[in-house]
Amino acid sequence: MDKKINYLIVEDEEKSREVLLQKIRMCNIQDITCIGMATNATEAILLSKLTPPDFVLLDINLPGKNGFDLINELHSQGIVHEVIFTSAHTEQGILLNALKHSPITYLVKPIDIDELEEAIKKVCSRIRTDLSGNEIPNKIKFQGSLGPVYILPETILFIKADAHYSRLFVENGKEIIINQSLSELERGTLLPLSKLFIRPDRSTIVNLSKIVEVHTKKNECVFQNGIETLAVKISEAGIKMVLKAMDKI
Repeated sequence: MDKKINYLIVEDEEKSREVLLQKIRMCNIQDITCIGMATNATEAILLSKLTPPDFVLLDINLPGKNGFDLINELHSQGIVHEVIFTSAHTEQGILLNALKHSPITYLVKPIDIDELEEAIKKVCSRIRTDLSGNEIPNKIKFQGSLGPVYILPETILFIKADAHYSRLFVENGKEIIINQSLSELERGTLLPLSKLFIRPDRSTIVNLSKIVEVHTKKNECVFQNGIETLAVKISEAGIKMVLKAMDKI
């Protein structure tokens, strides 16, 4: 039997929430459950902490923090999921910003039920594939340039963005190029972000358990790499996030 997949609806307009939920129930999709409907970012975070959703149907135009702010905050707290953006906006700037978050799709309101069903089937297929994809116990499966790469998560020091690719820096000085962006790693189950993995800025994911020093004047995190150390530049705001996260572990 397939794993039951949980989803969260984040939409500030009551009628839009109810219509979207009704359309989802009309779709020919089995084993999915709505864990709740949030009207703003604060409610969405609370619901996500109670029952982490596998994917979120997220309206971009929310009161207070918008959908982009919300998804960034959920990621920074280690709450991982896929996202389907919903919006009445079709402006190029908004669309380009949405693409930076690697959504499954961007559904324009009023949402077509066939497009909705296709998007949800796609996200469910991706989630179930990821869940069954790690054939070697305790290792994470990444897509390397020559084929699958299997890595123990505790050996990862940090990951840096490189265009549409990512560079994994692991213990003993090894560097591995993989065919996934940071956003794909962050929102998927390939890199299950626990409290030990955070993304302090747009170009870096760090393993907090491997940090031995934080240089606030240089905006650097220093990692233990065998008998040597390795430093990586982080944004000023990212350094503050790292320091805050380090205090909690």
